[in-house]
Amino acid sequence: MAEVTKEDINRVHDRLDEVVAEQSKTRVIIERVETTLKLMPRAPTRPCPEQKKLRKDFDEHIKNRPCPEQKELRRDFDGHVKSHKEIRRLWQRPLVAAAIDLAKMVAVAGATYAILYSRGAAG
Repeated sequence: MAEVTKEDINRVHDRLDEVVAEQSKTRVIIERVETTLKLMPRAPTRPCPEQKKLRKDFDEHIKNRPCPEQKELRRDFDGHVKSHKEIRRLWQRPLVAAAIDLAKMVAVAGATYAILYSRGAAG
């Protein structure tokens, strides 16, 4: 068996320091994701009660007699749905970006670990 030298121990400590640094970066990213989620508006219930009421009014109006008011009801309904789509887009974009950043960090940490491990095993 080979003897363990002080240099070997220092090398192990250097590698551990690098791992701790990467874990700290990952924790920061996870905290950013959690903070972003807390700041995002809540996703509305689907369909919301107002949308159900508009749909009911619209359907009843169409069933009875088609007229110019139908266009106005349809415009109101479409506008309401559009506002829900905008809210959804507002919170989805930062969430997807944060998830991609987290995946990148995991890939870099994994590659770093693999390189360090292969050098350590070969050296």
